[in-house]
Amino acid sequence: MVKKISKEEIELWIRKIEDIHFEITGNKNDLMNRGILERILFEGLRSDRYDTKEKFVSFILTEIAINHPFWDGNKRTALLTALRLLYIEDENIMQVYPKNWEDRTDKIVKFMIEVAEGKHKYRDVLKIIRDRFKSLG
Repeated sequence: MVKKISKEEIELWIRKIEDIHFEITGNKNDLMNRGILERILFEGLRSDRYDTKEKFVSFILTEIAINHPFWDGNKRTALLTALRLLYIEDENIMQVYPKNWEDRTDKIVKFMIEVAEGKHKYRDVLKIIRDRFKSLG
């Protein structure tokens, strides 16, 4: 079954993600391709395939990292959006978030680079979300 999603709902989600993007990059109005982000959100919100929080978060993380709707900071935005969606009230999420994105030995940085390169697909991301990140909450 396909859920109905309004333009207003998509707009609210875009604003949330843009706020997260601004928080970590300091770049306002950095959305390079609004249509890509709209498509990601539309598909993720209306499809029964992403009917749990973990599935939705895995989809959003993967799609933002791969499709680059922003000029810069797509991997950072994808990760922090996912963490915020999983643990909206948990202030400990920043302990997981990499302090230095240039450190290619950091497991999360390496993972996000591999997601962006297409080396990890949605199912891989979902497994990692279920196995590792969920234990934070």
